[in-house]
Amino acid sequence: MMYCKAAGYIAGTENRLDAAVLKKIRREFGMSIRSPRFNQVLFGALGDLFARSGLDKDSFDKSAGLIVGSRLGPVGMVSAFQDEILDYPEDQVMAGTFANSVHNAPAGAVTVLLDVRGPAFSVMGFEDMLEQSLNPAELNLNAGTCPEILVMFGEESSIIGDAVKEVYAPFDKESAAAFLLSADPQYPEFRTEGISDYHTLFTANIR
Repeated sequence: MMYCKAAGYIAGTENRLDAAVLKKIRREFGMSIRSPRFNQVLFGALGDLFARSGLDKDSFDKSAGLIVGSRLGPVGMVSAFQDEILDYPEDQVMAGTFANSVHNAPAGAVTVLLDVRGPAFSVMGFEDMLEQSLNPAELNLNAGTCPEILVMFGEESSIIGDAVKEVYAPFDKESAAAFLLSADPQYPEFRTEGISDYHTLFTANIR
């Protein structure tokens, strides 16, 4: 059983975060305007978790673990890298584009920001995304490999994402949710039963 110490959520209006919201996120976390959109969305949920809980990156437990789950991951950067491969010779493809197209890159960005040194995982896929991401969280907490684990879910707005929504449900709009989970029963029980989307998971666990 897992318990929820803190939670945060962010979502765009009409399926997309507007530029002013993204600018605020970048300022809060010292991010470049060139930072991948997926990372900015994820960090928006982390900022909301901080605001609700009173935590910040300095007070965050450095031994915590991390899991980032997504159905499509940083699809914008994946598409950008594919475009560069098609349009330019290999030696002219931007190294940063490739590095940020790798599906575990967002988790790496979070671990650097928080300086956490526990186990870190990235889980990408469509079927049972929430369950597939939360299972390793519970396993690590029960095994004592970390005292807490930050589980983040996110999707960014993209042409591919919009197309997927036409044929696959449920599929979250541009949004992200963050949950700081613990094995300590002093916190409320983390509720997951019958939930398949990020917003409902957040509303079920915010106190």
